[in-house]
Amino acid sequence: MINVSVEIDPTLEGPDPKQSKKILVSVLETESVVDSKINVIFGDDKLLNSLKIEFFNYPALTTTIPAQISLKYNCKIVPLRMERLSYNNFEMTVHKPFEYNKSNNYEKDTYNLTLEINKQLEKMILKRPEQWLWSHNRWK
Repeated sequence: MINVSVEIDPTLEGPDPKQSKKILVSVLETESVVDSKINVIFGDDKLLNSLKIEFFNYPALTTTIPAQISLKYNCKIVPLRMERLSYNNFEMTVHKPFEYNKSNNYEKDTYNLTLEINKQLEKMILKRPEQWLWSHNRWK
């Protein structure tokens, strides 16, 4: 586990979320990146490739994109936790990458790896539940 303090510029805006997957896949498919076995860090978006997967003991819409990309491109999934220390000062914890052994069943692997991501996320939330922020209803 690595802890890093980060200060965020509050005036910055992120990329269009609808373009993020396309951009990432195009980067991953370049020869130099595929050969170097990069790590991928993701957030969550329930709108793209979602399944109902257990989250805090209830089925919840969960994106499967991190698992799909990890399985397809042999990328590691790195759990990342941000904790607000003050208005624009954060502590970032980077955990060990997920270890996952593929089977011959892509759908099963996608589901199981996504379930493991949810379990890790639950642990992070339970450490500081008052800092959990979600922008959509996962339990629809």
